[in-house]
Amino acid sequence: MTTFVYDSIAGNIKAYLNGTLINTIAQTSANISGTGPFKVGGYSSSTNLFAGGLLDEFRLYKYALTATEIAQLYNPYASVGFLGLDKSICPGDSVQLSLNWPVDSVVWSTGDTVENIWAKNIATYIVGITGACGVGADTITLNTLVTTNTISAANCDTYMSPSGKVFTVSGMYTDTLSNNAGCDSLLTINLSIKNSTSAVLSPTVCYSYTSPSTNYTWTVSGAYMDTIANSMGCDSMLTINLIVNTVNSAVTQAGIFLSASTAGATYKWLDCNNNYTPIANATSQSYTATANGSYAVEITNLGCADTSACYPITGVSVIESTFDKVVSVYPNPSNGTFIIDLGENQDNVTVIITDAMGRVVLSNNFGHISKIPLVLNESAGIYFVQIYSGSKRALATLAIE
Repeated sequence: MTTFVYDSIAGNIKAYLNGTLINTIAQTSANISGTGPFKVGGYSSSTNLFAGGLLDEFRLYKYALTATEIAQLYNPYASVGFLGLDKSICPGDSVQLSLNWPVDSVVWSTGDTVENIWAKNIATYIVGITGACGVGADTITLNTLVTTNTISAANCDTYMSPSGKVFTVSGMYTDTLSNNAGCDSLLTINLSIKNSTSAVLSPTVCYSYTSPSTNYTWTVSGAYMDTIANSMGCDSMLTINLIVNTVNSAVTQAGIFLSASTAGATYKWLDCNNNYTPIANATSQSYTATANGSYAVEITNLGCADTSACYPITGVSVIESTFDKVVSVYPNPSNGTFIIDLGENQDNVTVIITDAMGRVVLSNNFGHISKIPLVLNESAGIYFVQIYSGSKRALATLAIE
């Protein structure tokens, strides 16, 4: 193979034989323009060139070839890299390894002796070349496109892997996905499974109950459900058997007599006009007012407490009394029909009623009695009621409307 290189920058022509430099001559310029025929082997005017010769191949380049390029032209297998860059494949796939120029003999590291082979194993392949232009060798490595990764995951009760597998127990697991190259992506999962829990609560409260999650407020006894986070951050399912106690703070009034509707509780009667001060010894279910005013009762039952509304009393008219129990006259004012309440049974009771002028308008005697119903058919005004039983005496006023 003969090669001539004109280098306009270096100002010379180099001659190569079989890829080896054999001569260099100065050449300031070259002109290949013209109208005559292009001749290989001499000038256009030459007429005595040899005829009948054979030419395998002729190439004309538009730039000055380097010595390395010329050597490569003579023996393309002289330099490594003729197999190309390393390749990557998916397991099970194959790639063709090819020689681009003819050779006399070839031996691959696989034992194959043909120019082109199909490679599918992840390995390094070596080829040795022998030819008329020389010998050469090259290597190429097939890499896998399979990717691997490790993740740590924590979940409550169950975990679904990226490919859709479901795990319910902590441990190390593997999962297989498809990566961007279309090959397997092997995923190692370091999995921690945390568990949900459940519990039963049986609270007894007054009036209302707010659930542990604060999402609900219940005012009626019953079975309820609530969900909170447990110590592991998972759901804690709560069954709540709830008892809600309330206090009926209603009071019935009959004149100066007040009675709490709730029986069997603890009572504390209060003076509303004196900043709700407890009334001494007034701890029964009922209370008879001894003075006009406003009264309420604080009731405690089943661990719950409530205070009733205040009830006004205006019918207390007893001026003085030596009876052991509170004596009351009600209703007062009255339309003429009223009751004298002695607080307990008394014997030989005498009732005398006089008007403002001292005139006796009613006088009656009674035997063993506690409550005395009377009717006074007199004109409207203020009357005085005198009550006697043995040595006991009480004086009260009565207004007739």
